Amino acid sequence: MLALSAPMLVVPLAAAVLTRWLSPGVVSGIGLTIAAAGLYALGLALHRGANASAIGPMLAIGTGAAMPWGLMDGLSVSIVPKERAGMATEIFSTTRVAGKGIALACVSALRVAYADAFSALLSGLAALTLGCAIAVLVSLRRTREPGPDTPFELEEHAGAIMDECDKA
Repeated sequence: MLALSAPMLVVPLAAAVLTRWLSPGVVSGIGLTIAAAGLYALGLALHRGANASAIGPMLAIGTGAAMPWGLMDGLSVSIVPKERAGMATEIFSTTRVAGKGIALACVSALRVAYADAFSALLSGLAALTLGCAIAVLVSLRRTREPGPDTPFELEEHAGAIMDECDKA
């Protein structure tokens, strides 16, 4: 479990830094693609028996899931009018928690009942996750707004705006 959850400590911060050069949709799509590859690799590793070979795929799953983790709230709020942002945040949070609970229950039940079918389940989850990655990349392919990248450029940009205000 540590291999799945440890990336949540550092990867969301790295993903936020990546949004300086890539749109949040692209970063999320890349993360979901990494998670899909990890799910598929975990299915292959567990098919040969549960051992240390499952750690790498679990790290990939954790890393892929962590990339969009910190960006999801902002993405969910960015697609609704500002006056409905609170509603969007609550619906998103409720759906995220409920979805996790349902997914954990299904995977646990299938793992206990059908040990051999677990690798098939992981392959199916990999395909579903890859489909979600493609949907995210297609639907959120907005380009990043150009803006100041360094504190000096930010200060220069703010100074130019102040100069324009003084002229008016």
